[in-house]
Amino acid sequence: MRYRLLGRTGLRVSEIGMGTWALGGARHGHSYGPIDDREALKAVARAVE
Repeated sequence: MRYRLLGRTGLRVSEIGMGTWALGGARHGHSYGPIDDREALKAVARAVE
């Protein structure tokens, strides 16, 4: 995996990320709506591949 420095923080972060906000479902009030837990887990597993 490749990393880059994050601004002037000195932190190294991966160049690739996965936005998972939509995987939270509607439980927390602000989202795209409900999502099946199995589908969310499948999406994360696929990203790790």
